[in-house]
This record gives sequence, structure tokens and C-alpha cells, in this order.
Amino acid sequence: MDLPTLFFQILPILGITQGAFIKAASPPEKFTLLNFDSLPTPNGLAPLPGSYNHLTFSTAFNVFFPKSPSLAHLISPNDLNCATSPPNALLGSRTSKDDIASFTINTTSTSPSHLRPYFTLHKFNIKPLDAPPPGTEMHVRGTSVDEKVFEWSVTFPAGYTLPLEVRVEEFTAEKWERLGKVEMWAEFGYDALDWEFCVDDLEVEFTSEEGSNEGDRVNVGSEVDWKEGLR
Repeated sequence: MDLPTLFFQILPILGITQGAFIKAASPPEKFTLLNFDSLPTPNGLAPLPGSYNHLTFSTAFNVFFPKSPSLAHLISPNDLNCATSPPNALLGSRTSKDDIASFTINTTSTSPSHLRPYFTLHKFNIKPLDAPPPGTEMHVRGTSVDEKVFEWSVTFPAGYTLPLEVRVEEFTAEKWERLGKVEMWAEFGYDALDWEFCVDDLEVEFTSEEGSNEGDRVNVGSEVDWKEGLR
């Protein structure tokens, strides 16, 4: 009998299940569902703070409240569903080829929280605003701290659409892990012109450093962190 097999046969005698041992031996993880609802939007639209739940969002992203009276003549009633968990969502756009809506790991925030300087992207809800023309494409690109690039895109039908829940690993057949940055943009036509889009319920995962004594569950405003997993 080999040593690993013998070891796992001894565990029950000690009152320890194999699953509990593997769980204890693995670095703890934090799943974070970001719905942006704790962020103030006094005029319906506002910039994000410099650091938000261990992430830094570029200025091409803004948080917005689709049902705000201030946006009544700017947002179509068909886009009130941007906030899949009301009241808030993110509004993204690209003012130039180099100014792409993105979010990156904030190492200044992760270090004192005993988190490793990367994250995993699990899912998000996304849709183009207004009634996009035929062939409007939504692109998402992730870059890991090891410089591995992940890419995914979808072509939306013409007209108003419902938000699409993108389950990243299921849709791409890859686990988008050890990420340092994620970029999102929508474009249409031969000249790849910018089209505004919205994002909500962004689920990311942070991995704690070994030896961390953080609690099992942490509430941050209206955002909720799970240590053991969301499913």
C-alpha cells in the first residue's frame, strides 16, 4: 500500500474526513459579489472611488442609478434592467482606442487584507444600452499577472436586449484566474465605433494568504464576501 493511500485511511480513525483535510490544507478563498449598490449616485451618475473592494476601476466606468429622475430623459425605459440587482449598475464606454473600461487588482488594498495580488473572474451581467445596430459586439479581455490573456466576445441582436448573465468558465471553457486586469468594451460597424454598455453583479474571487485568520463572512456595505464559495 502506498503512503498517500495509507494516510487517507488513517484520517477517519483520527476523526478527520478526507474532505475536511483537503479543505484545511488549501488556501482559503473569498468570493465577492459586487452590485455597486452601496455607492452614492446623487445625480444618477457618479465616478467610482479609487479603491473598491480590492479593485480599481478606470474612469471609463461610472456607477449609475438607472431609475434616477436625473436620468429620466437620458436613459431608455428599456434600459432600467441594467441594474439586475437594483438600484445601481456600472456604465461603461470607450472614448478612444486606448481608453477602455477596465478594473485592476489594487495591491495597496489586498496586502493589509492578507489577500494575494490577483483575482478570479466568475460571472457578471452585461448588456448594450439603447437599441444597438446589427452586429454590435461586446468584448471582454482578462490579463493574468503571468501575462496570460483570456478573451471572450458576443454579438448582440439589433434592438433592445435583456441583460446577459455571463458565467465565465462555462462560456469560455477556461478558468479566468490569477487576473491582474479585466477590460470590457462594446463596438459596432466597420470602424469599430464605441457603444455604451452596462454591467452588474460582478462576481470575483480573492485568495487569502496562508495563515490568514480572517472571519468566514465579511460584509462591506451592501456587498457580501464569502470565504467558502457562493454555490
